[in-house]
Amino acid sequence: MRGKEPSPGAAPPQWRSLAITGAITLLLAACGLIAYSVHAARQRDRQEAIVVPPAPAPMPASETSSDNAEPARLTPYSGRDFGMRSGFRPSVVVTGPFEPIQAHVFTTETRAFVLDGIEGPPATAICLGDEKRLWACGLQSRAALIGLIRDREPLCQLVSGKPANKPRDPGTGLWNCTVDGADLALRLVDGGWARPTSRNDSAILAALGRAKEARRGLWEGAWDIVRVPPVAP
Repeated sequence: MRGKEPSPGAAPPQWRSLAITGAITLLLAACGLIAYSVHAARQRDRQEAIVVPPAPAPMPASETSSDNAEPARLTPYSGRDFGMRSGFRPSVVVTGPFEPIQAHVFTTETRAFVLDGIEGPPATAICLGDEKRLWACGLQSRAALIGLIRDREPLCQLVSGKPANKPRDPGTGLWNCTVDGADLALRLVDGGWARPTSRNDSAILAALGRAKEARRGLWEGAWDIVRVPPVAP
């Protein structure tokens, strides 16, 4: 018997297999293209969602915080201009070594500091004390000053005038100084080693009264300076 023959016009079996395979391939390619498009869209949306904040603008120099600013340090005096422009009054930390010139004047290697509003005896002054005793009040007043500032760092503020740039020439500069937070001029007056001139605040006058009452320092003999020998060259 002869096998069943395909009807006229029907596609051979091998052609049907190729058509099915081609259709599946096109379907898979379409699915891959769709998946890639979805992935690319998600990546683009994610990148657009990331916003990089702009870098902060630098703070102008005039707005820089100065709450923790430290006073300038002199080791020794740096030689900067301490002019009184615009009412500027500098505060400086002064380091030794120190040399006492008078009870109210001391110097570093390059700068002399005069305490404002007080005066001490001349450097070589001889005073009259109890029972007509002569004593070197100028020398001892200088020793009192150096005892208050030795191994310490006075904090000094220019009050008026303009300092000179010479170690033993104070110029016209007058200073308020503190040592460990205590007013240096006040301590010298309280010890009887200096007395007020232009300062008349209540604290300095009270210190003067205590020194006189206790007869401390030069008030042992009522600030009686009997001789001022010349300073040796």
